[in-house]
Amino acid sequence: MNTALASLIAAPIATFVSTLLRGFQNRAVASNNKKYAFVAGGIMNACDLLVIASVAAHASTAIVGLSAFGASFGWIAGMKIHDRINRKRRQQMKALKKVKRKQQVLKVVRKVLDKDLNRELEEQI
Repeated sequence: MNTALASLIAAPIATFVSTLLRGFQNRAVASNNKKYAFVAGGIMNACDLLVIASVAAHASTAIVGLSAFGASFGWIAGMKIHDRINRKRRQQMKALKKVKRKQQVLKVVRKVLDKDLNRELEEQI
């Protein structure tokens, strides 16, 4: 396989992987997960350098177009994977929020009932 064809195949795959990891790396930085940010950042950089080398060696609109296409798929794949990974956690958080809200409502209702009961007892005395 000649190098131009290899660049034509490798560049879109590299941009796909780079953009896929970019979202996860941003989340890792936001959550202060240094190990994951380090690994994801390193792989992203390697993929970006591969794309730059491919375009520099074989500058063609096909490589640029396919790389953009690969990046588009990378963004969509990253969003879908992120949603699947975090769906369960998001559902758990919603359930916890409902429970907490119910507890708050019950606490307020108990206070109101206690005040009403105390008033009735005071009136009877």
